[in-house]
Amino acid sequence: MTGDRLTQERSRFVDDLLSYMTLEEKLGQLDLVHSPDDPGLEKAIAAGRVGGVAGADLPIRLQALATERSRLGIPLLLANRAVDLALSPWALAASWDEDLARSVGAAAARDAIGGGFNAMLAPRVGGAAEDRRPDAHLATSEPHLSARLAMAFACGADGERQDRRSAVLAVPAWMSIPDRRAVAWAQGLIHAGIATAIDCRALAGEPAQRAGFDGILVAECRRILEIVAGHFKLTSTRSALESAERIMADGPVSEHELDRAVRGVLAAKHALGLFRDPQRIVAPPPPGLGYGRDDHKVRGTFVLLRNEAGLLPLSPVSDRVLVVGAPDGAGAACADALGRAGIGHSMAPGLAQRRGGESWAEPVPGDHFALSLTCDAARRADFVLVVLEDRHFSEEVAAGWRQPTSALLALLRGLSLGSARLVAIVATAEPVDLADADQHFAAVLQCWQPTAGFEEALCDVLSGRFSPQGRMPASAGRFVAGHGLGFGESVLSAYVLTAGSHHVSAAVRVRNSGSFAMREAVQAYVRENDGRLRLVGFEHARLAPGEDVPVSFELGLEALGAHGDTGRLEVAPGHYEILVGKSMSRVLAATIEITPALARAMMLRERGFLRLAAG
Repeated sequence: MTGDRLTQERSRFVDDLLSYMTLEEKLGQLDLVHSPDDPGLEKAIAAGRVGGVAGADLPIRLQALATERSRLGIPLLLANRAVDLALSPWALAASWDEDLARSVGAAAARDAIGGGFNAMLAPRVGGAAEDRRPDAHLATSEPHLSARLAMAFACGADGERQDRRSAVLAVPAWMSIPDRRAVAWAQGLIHAGIATAIDCRALAGEPAQRAGFDGILVAECRRILEIVAGHFKLTSTRSALESAERIMADGPVSEHELDRAVRGVLAAKHALGLFRDPQRIVAPPPPGLGYGRDDHKVRGTFVLLRNEAGLLPLSPVSDRVLVVGAPDGAGAACADALGRAGIGHSMAPGLAQRRGGESWAEPVPGDHFALSLTCDAARRADFVLVVLEDRHFSEEVAAGWRQPTSALLALLRGLSLGSARLVAIVATAEPVDLADADQHFAAVLQCWQPTAGFEEALCDVLSGRFSPQGRMPASAGRFVAGHGLGFGESVLSAYVLTAGSHHVSAAVRVRNSGSFAMREAVQAYVRENDGRLRLVGFEHARLAPGEDVPVSFELGLEALGAHGDTGRLEVAPGHYEILVGKSMSRVLAATIEITPALARAMMLRERGFLRLAAG
């Protein structure tokens, strides 16, 4: 059956089903992530008042209740809420690697499929230091980076669904990105055909329909249910159903809006094959497809923030290396990594172990003795690897990144009195601001929290078998977003901006001037009216020593436009400063004039009028 005929069949099926539904059943379909802990869940499912459940222990039993006990037999979306990606959300973003995000999405989908679920709520996107999301799977302060990695994640999950013939629903969530530019990215998911549902507050029903999306608008479903619940709470209505009837009559939510939202839910369930086979039994994924070293490429998430005089990698003949860290944490993993690399080393605790109730924030009596032992060992070492964990930084604050505790600063002051050079191995879940501790380190390597494959990855980096290629996903302290070093050194030159028929082309040459093979993340920024830089693109260049390659960007409406009063992206004629470089602080800048004719061509192409000319 052709795509058009499938769409027509789905539309007829949904319209017929919608005509039989009561108002209560329609509202029930909008309840997509009902808690499995609700004691009245099974009764509500049998009454047709639930459209989906998140995190249920017995998904097959719940599906049977919905299809066999409810009046219309509409199947449930059963989502696996607990998505364990093994990597820290910031570590995944620090890779700047769409291939990695795609493989992580596929692995998460395999886990959902193996658990008997037909939906997956991921990835949840976190933002800057002021916007920490406890349920985030991907965290970065750069919206363009979030969009690219989230779309790659969704592509990986969708591909796994297609390959294994099971329904997994990827729901990218832009909860922490208030910028209306999220609409353009949501439309990108629509055009790619990889999203059955989209959770984007800024994407309304009408624009989604114009873009060709006939699936679930999660934010719209949530909005309608919140209006009903709020009205019921503030009025004297006897039930939520009566409250909904009054809302339909008074106009806060029209019947057309409700039907459009419900139609999206039913169409998505039909597209996923749940009406044909609601009890789809899926074999668990074969062994060896979990979150191992090959899947996550842990070493690709490490960010080398500083490396004075090429201190790293360590020489393979080094045997005077001291690891300072707690034996029950990442310090032991760091020592193991050195052992795997054949580098002689010893360990010292740095700070005393805390007893119950003692804080790591302030010095304790035992620190004096532990510091004495550590400083004595440091005097006999050439290099000191200080392993910094979450315990060494202040408690979370309302805004900004956490900073070193007074206990850690006392340790570093003692270590700096010796002749050994200090290297920070930062094993934290999120970026931190080294603040006053920064001055003590000749090299800083952000490794994120240890996970499967951490020791092997750190061994590869410290020994020089792998050059770090991660980039900061947000600015923290002295280190700006996009910053990251390799063991080699790249040079950018011959930067040129040219105006095309419907875009601006930015071209630059990248040369590896070092002796290590490397991957450079070449980044493109636009300077906003307030002077801030906004990331609009990045490309990877893989370079052998001495190799020189061209890198180019085509920047159109999405990169250069701003949302006008109508909500559409618009490009205003004028001069635009476009910067290309290796981070926000290491860029080449040029300015180009966008003429009225070019601005008009960008907007027309985006809206489809130049499709034939472009083809």
